[in-house]
Amino acid sequence: DILRKIDVDGSGTISREEFRMICCDARMHAAMSVMGLDVRDPDLVFAVLQNACHVEEVDNNVMLDACMKMKGPATSLEVQTLAYRLLMLNDRLDAVDRTLAQSSVPRSVEAVGVAVGAK
Repeated sequence: DILRKIDVDGSGTISREEFRMICCDARMHAAMSVMGLDVRDPDLVFAVLQNACHVEEVDNNVMLDACMKMKGPATSLEVQTLAYRLLMLNDRLDAVDRTLAQSSVPRSVEAVGVAVGAK
């Protein structure tokens, strides 16, 4: 029933505008809150789904599944896991940056031009 209300045009997919409209509707927002969904930033939520699915509009079933996975507050363990993964990613990026800084690969357009002109 909720998907039919969200999918205003009946296309079987949900556009950013449809999602935004439904999240701004007081009754639907209240219904989503009762289900444990607290969508404070509809554009961010929709962008995450678009990026994960590589689509412009999100399939109704994918939207329903994603919403069920997002309900409820993040646990402390989930937040700590994300923080740890971000630190690990940052360490990897620092290592790549150090490797590039030590390599003989030209780091600027001018250096590339000089290297090409010198040959």
